[in-house]
Amino acid sequence: MALPNMEGTAIRRIDMHCGQNSSNKDYRITVTLLPNGLCRVYYEHGPAGRLQQGGEKTAKDLLVGSAMQVANKLMLEKNNGLNGRSQYTVTNDWTLPETVPTVTAPVRLRHKPTIKLDSLPVTSRALINHAF
Repeated sequence: MALPNMEGTAIRRIDMHCGQNSSNKDYRITVTLLPNGLCRVYYEHGPAGRLQQGGEKTAKDLLVGSAMQVANKLMLEKNNGLNGRSQYTVTNDWTLPETVPTVTAPVRLRHKPTIKLDSLPVTSRALINHAF
């Protein structure tokens, strides 16, 4: 397995190191921002100072918040040594906040149907005309 061919601009990089049980290895998680405003999460690992293998953790493009959650989950899994694996410590957690777009849900305006004055009963029209 070779290093991944990353697409987009790196907006977050988490470097981790494991020196447990005579190990000396590194692990890197990278979140990239694509031109379409969505993100991907990549990982790399290998001996200390020489990342040699890796891949992509996302099956599809994700929103920024979702990609950050995937990266955090992966970091916690490595940090806690889940599944009896080596325990890594975070050496660097770099984020470029000015490149992270703020994604907001579209605002849906509620439009009330317009009613023609002629369709109202005479008593209602009289009250409206009296107000003006």
